[in-house]
Amino acid sequence: MLGTKNFSRLAVTMALTLIATLGLAHASMASTITVSVRGSVNAVYVSTSSSGAAATGVSVTLSNSKNATIGTGVTDDHGALVFHDIAAGAGYRATVGGVSQPAFAVLDTKAPKTSLYTGAPLHQGLNYITMRDGIQLAATVRLPDGKTLANGPFVTLIEYSGYNTAAPHSLVDSYLGRPGHPSNDPLLPSSSTALGALIGPSVGFATVSLQMRGSGCSGGAYDLFGPTLATDGYDAIERIARESWVSNHQVGLIGISYSGISQFAVAGLQPPHLAAIAPMSPTNDLFATGSPGGIRNTGFAAGWIADRVNDAKPAPLGQSWTQAQIDTGDTVCADNQRFHGQAQDVNQILALHDDRTPSLYDVRSPQKWAASIKVPVFLTGGLQDEQTGPQWPAIISALSKDKDVWVTMQNGTHVDSFSPAIFTRWYEFLNLFVGKRKPTSIGLLGNLFMAGAQPTPGATFPAVRFTSSSSYASALAAFKKD
Repeated sequence: MLGTKNFSRLAVTMALTLIATLGLAHASMASTITVSVRGSVNAVYVSTSSSGAAATGVSVTLSNSKNATIGTGVTDDHGALVFHDIAAGAGYRATVGGVSQPAFAVLDTKAPKTSLYTGAPLHQGLNYITMRDGIQLAATVRLPDGKTLANGPFVTLIEYSGYNTAAPHSLVDSYLGRPGHPSNDPLLPSSSTALGALIGPSVGFATVSLQMRGSGCSGGAYDLFGPTLATDGYDAIERIARESWVSNHQVGLIGISYSGISQFAVAGLQPPHLAAIAPMSPTNDLFATGSPGGIRNTGFAAGWIADRVNDAKPAPLGQSWTQAQIDTGDTVCADNQRFHGQAQDVNQILALHDDRTPSLYDVRSPQKWAASIKVPVFLTGGLQDEQTGPQWPAIISALSKDKDVWVTMQNGTHVDSFSPAIFTRWYEFLNLFVGKRKPTSIGLLGNLFMAGAQPTPGATFPAVRFTSSSSYASALAAFKKD
């Protein structure tokens, strides 16, 4: 039998051996994990991999410049973790799997160096555009029917939302029943993005369907109306406007509802190459829509937000076109799914706040964003909007410093921004303020699809004005008299 003293010595030796073994195992594990930590706009992105596969369940601790812990978590099934709502500044550090990583900065909304906006030319179809934090957004270039980039330059418009926006196939071809373009094609964009995917190209505009961060084939983590909504839109505008096929090297923003709301965020940052915006059926404030009168809206608003979070899930979940695009061999789209599981669930955040907490809502408020807009605005909406609410005209006062604002308030619902009188004026506005040219008559294809977009069949459209004006200047002056 062992004596007490010998047993104690053996126990200590075994314990030290176990500690050393565990230490070697930990060091070995840490040495085989590839770690990426990057500062984003008010966020931190962490990814871990091992031997080419996601390293899941890796512990991460985030510290600020004062070495105080401000967040902890573990990487998900894609080896990803995102810390949201982090103050901009330098000196942050992440300890990943027990190993401290180099210090980094969290970004603010200030413009990056313009060198970010150079690169290989964009092409017709699906492209990927790099944002200031390295995340890539999917962007599909659509041209007027029968045209190529060589036929440019074109008046160019961007539609920016988190729906099936950048799905690369053609609604024009599908709606016309052209061979090889079936109506059930999973790579067709959703009809809710028809302004950019269908109407714009059919009336002679080039459009870019920009997929919001964390949705579809775009990279990053989804954060409904968070700070990257504005900065991503800014970066995309500045990248796209430098293309040789973009008329005047300026672009406009178009869209209804979701892609109408996003315009206020982007224009509020004043991108130098943004010419004008034309939002339809927006809301003025997330709280006003989500909690009208202070009462939680558990109907449309809560359901819509839940749908957006579900849409943002990584493939094969989320948007159906994403997996279909990956199945074509698109490795960029596949890699961009990495952070999709780190989406912010805004419904959970809103449930924690019964009142309009400024720190939460001001950064997500179209009415706040609008106060900084300087470009011409063509704003329309229905006063009985059943989706975003009838309180949207509150935005108008926030635009008081903008000298070129046209607002149409009409009796109607959410989709009545598509009414004939508005469509014609919308077309005039975009030609004059984005294209810097006199409008021309709308062709057969444009009239066909504009009529098809009407909620009421048999609609007739007012004639396009100013086509016979003596000059662009005279046409612009006449429009401004409205």
